[in-house]
Amino acid sequence: MRRIYIQIDEKKLNRDELEILEEFHQEMISCGVEVIRREHFRRDEILELSIKTVEDVDKDGFVVAFCVEQEDAEEFSLRNIPVIAYEPDAFKNQATPPKSRFVVLSLEGVDCHYIKKVWCRYFKRPWKILETDRTILREICMEDMEDLFSMYEDPQITRFMEPLFEREEEIQYQRDYIDKVYGFYEYGMWLVIEKSSGAVIGRAGVESKSPEDPNRVELGYMIRRDRQGQGYASEVCEAIVEYAKEELMMESVCARIHPENKASVRIAEKLGMKPISKTANENGEITYEIVF
Repeated sequence: MRRIYIQIDEKKLNRDELEILEEFHQEMISCGVEVIRREHFRRDEILELSIKTVEDVDKDGFVVAFCVEQEDAEEFSLRNIPVIAYEPDAFKNQATPPKSRFVVLSLEGVDCHYIKKVWCRYFKRPWKILETDRTILREICMEDMEDLFSMYEDPQITRFMEPLFEREEEIQYQRDYIDKVYGFYEYGMWLVIEKSSGAVIGRAGVESKSPEDPNRVELGYMIRRDRQGQGYASEVCEAIVEYAKEELMMESVCARIHPENKASVRIAEKLGMKPISKTANENGEITYEIVF
């Protein structure tokens, strides 16, 4: 099921806003999305589509509400339907705008990709980031924790990187990470899934380590030992660097690598990274960087 509720008094919209609303409506229809527009929605209408569990919507489906009024937004939220606060110019000074972590000032440029991401964020479902020839990179979810613990049991994995926290602390850390890092930055450390087997074979991604430099991210990766030496690390890291450049619009990507980690040094060089200093940090690591 793919459905969008839009709660808006169209009489208050100016000509440009009405045109954008109509274009959005037609674009959604062309993508197989049902659009229902009302000045206000009755409670019984919302009850008909109450979503009790995330499984009520199929893999490609979503049900989302765009609201300008607090009352309607609260009613949708009570029924477990994600709400996007819709605030066109005509409604910016209204007394009780809806409270939502998702806000759009116009429907122009809002597409199914964005709407599905809102739905995933609301239900804390993992978002697929990218694909390579042999892998899928996606966000972690709480159902992945046992796979994560299993990978890090190998002492060789943590030879050049920090281990996980103790079990309960790590579970809470990942729960907070999903909510605060993915939702705020729209990037982070992701899981590497092998397409052929569906198995979790590693972690990789980019993180912001320097708040004072938001256009620079740090690359990190780990491939399970039984999949090492098969080119997965290079394949995944090349895709991530390209993603950071083209999708995240970053100006540079860096990586901190211990000189004894020869495999990672070779990957950094293959990616076009150069050492930016000869002095190691407190962990004995050298920083490599590629500037776009």
